[in-house]
Amino acid sequence: MLKRELKGASYTSLRNVYTAKVQKGMAKRPEGVSEIKCLSVDEVMKTITFPHINLMVKQIMSNPNDIWGGTLLQFKENDIWRAKVVEEFYGL
Repeated sequence: MLKRELKGASYTSLRNVYTAKVQKGMAKRPEGVSEIKCLSVDEVMKTITFPHINLMVKQIMSNPNDIWGGTLLQFKENDIWRAKVVEEFYGL
């Protein structure tokens, strides 16, 4: 769950993050997806600029065999997007 505070208003949205392992070759691109990249976790952290997504990826990739829930708060501080964990990640 993502809670967002922006300009004095609060919003809530659901975020799903998926990972996949490709055994050989390149994955077939689903309709509506313009590009697929195979990246290491370090490369993902440098490529994705939203801190709330980085928090989710870090948790998922440190425990890839589990399904996780949790609540994050996304907010702007000095015009920079920030995120913090409101409800710790928990196994589903």
